[in-house]
Amino acid sequence: NSVLLPIYGFKGSMYNQVVEEDIFYESELVSTGSLGFKQRFGGTETRIAFDADYAFTSQSANEKLGDGLYDYRDFGGRLGLAWKDAGLTTTVRMYRRSYLHYFSLAASNLALLEQQNPAAAAEAANREQRPKDFDGTEASFGWSGQAGSSVGLRATYAAGLRAYRDRYLRTETGAFSDTKRLDHVHQFTTRCDWTVGHVVYGAGLDGLFNVSNLSEYDSQQAVHAFIPHYFQYWSAQVTPSATWRLPWGGDRRPLVSLTTGFLYRAFPFRYATDAAGAYTDELQSDQEYSVTVGGAYPLAKWLAATLSSESRFVRSNAKSERYVQTNYELYTVYAGLHATY
Repeated sequence: NSVLLPIYGFKGSMYNQVVEEDIFYESELVSTGSLGFKQRFGGTETRIAFDADYAFTSQSANEKLGDGLYDYRDFGGRLGLAWKDAGLTTTVRMYRRSYLHYFSLAASNLALLEQQNPAAAAEAANREQRPKDFDGTEASFGWSGQAGSSVGLRATYAAGLRAYRDRYLRTETGAFSDTKRLDHVHQFTTRCDWTVGHVVYGAGLDGLFNVSNLSEYDSQQAVHAFIPHYFQYWSAQVTPSATWRLPWGGDRRPLVSLTTGFLYRAFPFRYATDAAGAYTDELQSDQEYSVTVGGAYPLAKWLAATLSSESRFVRSNAKSERYVQTNYELYTVYAGLHATY
């Protein structure tokens, strides 16, 4: 009934776009360590864990591993409860994120700013030294169950809060406000799987609403120089799938799967840009299409080799790609081993 859970995880990815921050990583390596304790009381399971994450990122080949502008580390803990008989779970996580090498341009060039604009330098000296650091809180509630013997259902609601420790809003004239940035996100995930013979048909429906009070002021823009709620957006995604268990191999039958996805994302306050980077009068919206073909071949009762290929197509009415790619195709192959114990 009592289990100590030391866990180490490592994940590497290429061409990863973080929509909430308008960051496009050429590569990202995340190292995760966790020490947890699990205790069962009848049909209730409790988990307590302390986590530490360290991420190495690069936006170009010029950034060396361990010296990326967006390298960060997290320290925090989580509490989870699960009621097995009812299929219910809930988790609360609190953590602090710090970006190790990210400083504001004003803070990095304070001496030059003092020569050009002493008033702005005095204001920048006390604000936004580390504008990306934040304290985060996350909570999730999930349910899973059956509708008969062949239909599986899952639903999850997750909410998150990011309180930025040194990032301030801008006024319509570009001056610092006394209000700090505060973001919160709401995500709904539903999934239905229906087994018919050797085939499992599935469909997922996800919705996300990212709320941010951060305003942006860009004096280089001829129109819409001031944009409130710059990072606020909502998205909806549909992911139908089918998985075949091939009719050979006995208890260890190979699997083949096909998954397609469509995602629509809309920014209610941000305007799309033209190729030169100037704002138009049209609000920004993005579409993503994906097709994934994969398979698993059992090597033993507890071990399987996996292989999959994904094609992703991203389109946006934002045409400027000076800082972030907005229209691209991405083809990815994944290969690995899946162990169950």
